[in-house]
Amino acid sequence: MIEVGPCLRNLLETRLYVLSVWLSIALVFSASTHAQSEDQVHVVPPPEAKQHIARDGTGPSDGKLRSERLRVDVDLVLIPVVVTDTFNRPVTGLSKDSFELLDDGQKQKIHFFSMEDGPLSVALVLDISNSMVNRVSIEREALAKFFQNADPDDEYFAIGVSSAPILLADSTQAIGDIQAQLALARPAGYTALLDSIYFALNKLRSARYSRRVILIISDGGENDSRFNFREIKAIAEESDVTVYAIRPVDAFPMFKTIEEKLGNRLLSGITEATGGRTVSLGYDDNIPGAAAAISTELRNQYVLGYHPNELSRNGKQHKIKVRMAKSRDSAVLHLQYRKQYSTR
Repeated sequence: MIEVGPCLRNLLETRLYVLSVWLSIALVFSASTHAQSEDQVHVVPPPEAKQHIARDGTGPSDGKLRSERLRVDVDLVLIPVVVTDTFNRPVTGLSKDSFELLDDGQKQKIHFFSMEDGPLSVALVLDISNSMVNRVSIEREALAKFFQNADPDDEYFAIGVSSAPILLADSTQAIGDIQAQLALARPAGYTALLDSIYFALNKLRSARYSRRVILIISDGGENDSRFNFREIKAIAEESDVTVYAIRPVDAFPMFKTIEEKLGNRLLSGITEATGGRTVSLGYDDNIPGAAAAISTELRNQYVLGYHPNELSRNGKQHKIKVRMAKSRDSAVLHLQYRKQYSTR
């Protein structure tokens, strides 16, 4: 056996210790890198793994709001309009001469007119938070009715609302897949509704079709988002997306949380800014019927187009007003449309 002197032994022991330290650091770094690369989208995320959607839709938030105003940079401004009667039924068969359109109070000549019934890109924002535990079956029924009027070429995104937005379906035409995902979902967590609406708006930026819609089914009980109401309303208003909402609510106000009581104001503020609407109904009301009615509206939109003059292209917000050409019709018909746009 070869004997090793004390100096050489100490040197060998020191090098072995340094080598072991470096190996430990390398293993920790490798494990950390692997953990960060794992998919963090789950149907029901555990509370300890909760993450908020980034404000640019790509990762954890850095606290900065990133959004761009929707601006019209073409010669033709298109305004989708839904016309309904006193029973909230779509009115069809109208002509271009049935409408008057004003930009900042100035009457415009309608150069383009059509009745749209083509495919849509639809983002479904489906509340699967704890507040919907007794309402998720109604949500499934409403979604099934909404799909009955679907165009086979429609494109869908589905986002679940919980403590963070959950991507249930990404750019699919398979209605059955979305229904299956909702059937598997178990309500849990807080309600990051505003973050989920932002996520839906961000997904629709890369949508296949120019006609883009968000359908929200939620009680509106926001309590866990990074975004606030004013931010989301502004982003929705400046987008090219029409937002609708169905709000199932308890019949007894005494059992509502403060978030649920404010839910109608939150949802209505966003939907009306985009030319859509919010429907609030009790459990015993026909909630699936409301979903079917919204789907029918989307298949019966008029689109009015006009050429803004050069002075109108000033980069500012423009107020739009659409009305019936005959005043007597205005009393019995209701018009839904986006009330403003920006020019570049």
